[in-house]
Amino acid sequence: MLAALRDRMLGLAARIADGAFTNFLPLSRTAQVVDAFASPEKELACRFFAIHGPEDEALAVAKRIFVAYATVPVYAEFFRWLGFGGEIDPVVEAWDAGDRKRALELAPETLVREVFLLGPVEAQRQRLEEFESAGITTAVLALSSSPTEVPALIDAFAPG
Repeated sequence: MLAALRDRMLGLAARIADGAFTNFLPLSRTAQVVDAFASPEKELACRFFAIHGPEDEALAVAKRIFVAYATVPVYAEFFRWLGFGGEIDPVVEAWDAGDRKRALELAPETLVREVFLLGPVEAQRQRLEEFESAGITTAVLALSSSPTEVPALIDAFAPG
């Protein structure tokens, strides 16, 4: 597996690896990544942050994670490549200016909701099915919850 975000790395993964591993993928742009990978016979894995708890708290956590990643140049370029430059650039500008609070305020909620798994487990499972239908063959979950909830969440996400 080769970690890959944009077209050149996805193409390289298709040529030399058994598959590609991507991250922070908005559902609406999954086809762009699948098309750039262009190897339906190979594995296309994606990491998903599954954040549990009350929605307002989960969304706040998701925004913090999003801003921490989206302001890193390789991820900012990934989101620009996907067509989200208008949403990402103000966040990156605030971050680069040292205004972390403003960067968090500017985190685009619609995009954050597209990237992260929020809500009840059943809604998150349905969302994963949408990614699977769009071409993601392997979902890698990063569970965000209290440690005591992790075993039950693993069971809830396990295939039935």
